[in-house]
Amino acid sequence: MVSRISRLSVIRKASRWTSRGIKWHFHLFSPNCLLNPTKRHELVLESENGTYFAASHVSFMDTGKSLLHLLDFAQRKGPTSPHAVVLSKVLMRARRLSNKKIRWHNHLLLPKCAFNKLAGKWVIVFEDLLNNKITKISYQHYPQVDLLKFDELFYSQH
Repeated sequence: MVSRISRLSVIRKASRWTSRGIKWHFHLFSPNCLLNPTKRHELVLESENGTYFAASHVSFMDTGKSLLHLLDFAQRKGPTSPHAVVLSKVLMRARRLSNKKIRWHNHLLLPKCAFNKLAGKWVIVFEDLLNNKITKISYQHYPQVDLLKFDELFYSQH
């Protein structure tokens, strides 16, 4: 069951889960996100304790930045990319879009994420909204190094 909560409740819930050692993750969906059927700004917060969402006509970018700092697994060291060629092409495309002021975004799908169709794998999803194209890069382990490259580019475009 998915429950609707406020933007502030998302932060509070994630903080409580972090302090209790509960693993969680989140997704930001913009109105033009290819994974978003509602076409409004949404934030989905998932853990073994439940799934929650917040919806708004305003972006959740600041909330996403706050949540990113709370994530316990964001501090773990991860292996370097086994997908260097694909990753390089996707990051180059993201930079080009950013330079042209064309918005793009990415998602990290955890192995047990409701949006992940590649069960057991970590997946970085890149959405090229200009070409209406999704690129997926899957990993056996948490892709910290690669994800940080995406996050740096993503949050610098806004």
